[in-house]
Amino acid sequence: MEIRRVEGILLQHIVEQSQSARLEKTGEEYRVKVLSSVPSVLLELSQGRGATVRARVSQREGNLYTLTLSNGLELKAENQSSIELFVGDILDLNLQETTPLTFKITGLYRRTQIEELIRLLLEEEHGYYVSLNPEDLKQVVKNSGIFYERKLLDLFLGKLKPADLLDDEKAQILQSLLKDAEVLASMMGMNYEKNLEGIKSLIEALKQRAYLYQKIKEAFKGLFLETLSHNHYADFIKSLEKNNARDIITALEKKNLPTLLKMLIEAKKTGRELFHEVMMESLASLQEIEEKPVKDLLKAVQDGSERSIRKAYESLKEYMKMGEQFLELYRAKGFQMEQLFNRLEYLSWLQWLAVKHGGSFYLPIHYDRARGGLIFKLGVDYTVVFKLDYEEYFVGGVVSMPKAWKVVDIRIFTNQVYIEERISNHKEMLKSMLEEEGINLRSFSVETVQKEELLPTLRNTLLKESFLLLA
Repeated sequence: MEIRRVEGILLQHIVEQSQSARLEKTGEEYRVKVLSSVPSVLLELSQGRGATVRARVSQREGNLYTLTLSNGLELKAENQSSIELFVGDILDLNLQETTPLTFKITGLYRRTQIEELIRLLLEEEHGYYVSLNPEDLKQVVKNSGIFYERKLLDLFLGKLKPADLLDDEKAQILQSLLKDAEVLASMMGMNYEKNLEGIKSLIEALKQRAYLYQKIKEAFKGLFLETLSHNHYADFIKSLEKNNARDIITALEKKNLPTLLKMLIEAKKTGRELFHEVMMESLASLQEIEEKPVKDLLKAVQDGSERSIRKAYESLKEYMKMGEQFLELYRAKGFQMEQLFNRLEYLSWLQWLAVKHGGSFYLPIHYDRARGGLIFKLGVDYTVVFKLDYEEYFVGGVVSMPKAWKVVDIRIFTNQVYIEERISNHKEMLKSMLEEEGINLRSFSVETVQKEELLPTLRNTLLKESFLLLA
């Protein structure tokens, strides 16, 4: 499943590579046959062979479409072309035949919807960040984890060495999880399925044991009033002395858990009101816990012998000793493994976004003192959108390069005038560096905008109609 998911990322690129070959085929491939029989439609459109009409795809049912013209007229049409049309596409149509009424598609405008990625770019926090190395951006992207399944397939096909696979972020996460799971299972004395679900269950089991231990420990603190301030505790002891409740004072001073539990349970039955409300709440908390050592002790103090009480108490102390170890184990290993799982799930989500958006994907990054992200967009142009948040300011921008020409357009945004000036002053240096690589700087601008203005600015820059000539 995961290999297929990443294959989808590459599908758009494969389609585009084959686009030129498809365009060499005859115009017969790009035709729509009108099914409407309204005479006015024919009159509207029959203005001479070769006339161009623009229509928007407004509805679709299988291979049948509703095309809406600029004057509001609607045509029911059948797509006889080899390209798939979507609702929202704008078509340029040339009249080819009048019987049946048939048009050749000479142009297709399709809006690239990546606003979801833009909003993601502008978020302040992400699940994980890839360290950006400007000297080798290709390797950073390649090993980001987004293309792990593709690399795994290359490994099986003998195109990739195992050592190269382990450079991948996702591979490193998986390797760490597998290694830590072995240690965890051994220390917990548990068996588990050696897959992600098995490891996740192992972590959850450890987390649950640590949680129950902490809950029981907090309840014990409440029973002995360790959560009260010194003054409040002293006041409570004075009230017990005033009521001649020496038995309760003794149990508290000697930390005699079985005796204190027995008195509290009896007080709950008889309505004895000398006990502090914190003690009664702690008893209620313990009675909700289903762990056997806790239940055994509660049962023993109510109707068991002194021997059964001692046995149950010793069993509970052993349980608490193990609980402390589980808590330390969770702090040392479990929490870290949870963080790795979160990163893994975030990576999978980024992969899903890449598939969803076809030729676009998003990568969260950190660089120097900044955090931010990159959007890579493959369309008519190669486009990279970036944003880096520093403590005092942000820098964002759009870098676009047509596939056919070695020119680049750069548009930079920041919210500080002095940063705008510093970047502008380096234009000639940037131009010189690009020329050394055989690339001409076609356009360059630096603008000061506030953060709240960045979303509409990027939206207007990126959500443009791209034109595909099919004639």
